[in-house]
Amino acid sequence: GWRLHDGLVLRPLGVVVYFSILSVIVIALAVGLLVGAVNGLLVVRARVAPFIATLGTLYVARGAALLISGGATFPNLAGRPDLGNTGFAMLGTGTLLGLPAPIWLMAFLGAAFAFVAGRTPFGRRVYAVGDNERAASLVGIRVSRVRLAVYMISGFCAALTGLVIASQLQAAHPATGETFELSAIAAVVLGGTSLSGGRGTIGGTLVGAFVIGVLNDGLVLLGVSEFWQIVIKGAVIVVAVLLDQLAARPARSGTKWRGTGTSPSGRQAAAAGVLLAMAAGVMGCGAPPAKRLIAVITPPHDNPFFKVEAEAAAAAASALGYATLVLSHDDDASRQDQLVDSAIAQGAAAIVLDNAGADATVATLRRA
Repeated sequence: GWRLHDGLVLRPLGVVVYFSILSVIVIALAVGLLVGAVNGLLVVRARVAPFIATLGTLYVARGAALLISGGATFPNLAGRPDLGNTGFAMLGTGTLLGLPAPIWLMAFLGAAFAFVAGRTPFGRRVYAVGDNERAASLVGIRVSRVRLAVYMISGFCAALTGLVIASQLQAAHPATGETFELSAIAAVVLGGTSLSGGRGTIGGTLVGAFVIGVLNDGLVLLGVSEFWQIVIKGAVIVVAVLLDQLAARPARSGTKWRGTGTSPSGRQAAAAGVLLAMAAGVMGCGAPPAKRLIAVITPPHDNPFFKVEAEAAAAAASALGYATLVLSHDDDASRQDQLVDSAIAQGAAAIVLDNAGADATVATLRRA
């Protein structure tokens, strides 16, 4: 977003270089690969615990984004025709054969990674290293190289996700996607992947991602508090891991455990059932939409000003005879986008919005 919006200023030469869309995409993906390589080297060479290494670089990257942007949004990423850098929006909002570009990206990457995981030597080595590093090393697998490659692939995919989101919003904000890691973990464990390694499928992960996505959208449409949404995601992770551990115990003891959780598909079904039951249980926490509805969307309510702002707007709407739906976008432009879509889907007569960055709101308001 920074390079696409402001260009590269070369002060000694007195010129500003504007990058093409392809160059910006390549640079972003290269940065993702670099961050993944740093994570891999910290784990492989420095022997830092994977959780600590990735958590540390996560905060370093977030801090760097805030420093570069000054906490502000980089708007107008649509580019300018006279500079030849238009077309970035096609990555997130373009369509092919009636389907959005992100769907094609997901299908292509899912098929490619499924093929690599199941049909190539590298994929088999990844499973072997995940299951037992010592045994993999004894049979000649270069464990360090495999682990480094996996971290770099993860960094590449994270960078691609950031590009797609920035393209959809046509703006880039450093706080966007701050809670995505929780959804990613929930999708993986719900898809049957063992957190201890050595077991899991790309197809199962996609199914887990679909379930989490449907749950997120459904809870937003129901007006369920974002706090309940976090509770549900956390519970899903705990339940899925618990079922995984229960299934693994008989394998370690050499006995057979009778139950539906003995297979990845059984664990997926059981975790999905718990998840849906919890969703049904908290549906009552959301305000049912009325025929005449005004949605009030503000920054986080832990700030007293925004809390009073939301309450005052809701009171004024109620005085006019409207039902109100009060939501918080948590200063996240992508969540704001989702909440506005939710209000539109519920047929809101009006939306009162204290935005998460004016420039990041343009595409959303155009749809509204």
